[in-house]
Amino acid sequence: MTPRRLPPPPPTAQPNVFPLEWDSGAPITYDLFELAKRELAAIAADEGAKPGDKKRAERELVKITAYAAGSGPHTEALKLVEEFIKKDPEDLEMRIFQAEVNIWDKNLEKALELFIPLVKQNPDNAAIAGGFANAAAKLRTPLSEEDQVLLMKVADRAAAPDNKDPLLVARAAEAFATQLND
Repeated sequence: MTPRRLPPPPPTAQPNVFPLEWDSGAPITYDLFELAKRELAAIAADEGAKPGDKKRAERELVKITAYAAGSGPHTEALKLVEEFIKKDPEDLEMRIFQAEVNIWDKNLEKALELFIPLVKQNPDNAAIAGGFANAAAKLRTPLSEEDQVLLMKVADRAAAPDNKDPLLVARAAEAFATQLND
């Protein structure tokens, strides 16, 4: 039996779920995120896979899990990223991703806590500076004096003539307006 595509799903359907119909006429659906998660988990668990492939599969599994959660809880993704970072604490990309997923999950205090050492260790990294500013802007409690100093440094970096990152400028401006504009 070979699957054949049905017309596009109606606008109310989930965008990552697609209907199929087998030759028997019985409709089924599949979720692309679930298929990707299953495939990546199989590669990560495969004893015969190359170490680089396994690590890449583990990293992508964390990301797919977070993206699949959408606006819902990111509990599973946070658990996976924490396990990944325990194995490789120097992986800067995943440490940034962990902090970002905490923002998505509205764990703003935790996100800020994760971004602070990153911004101190990597003051020239625009993704980290922007993430820190994003967490600070969304946080509804005042920043500590030390964190305000960090935010001022991020704002200075955003305002520097050589900065070409408009997202950093926007996030720094929003954080400045919500945290420092007394």
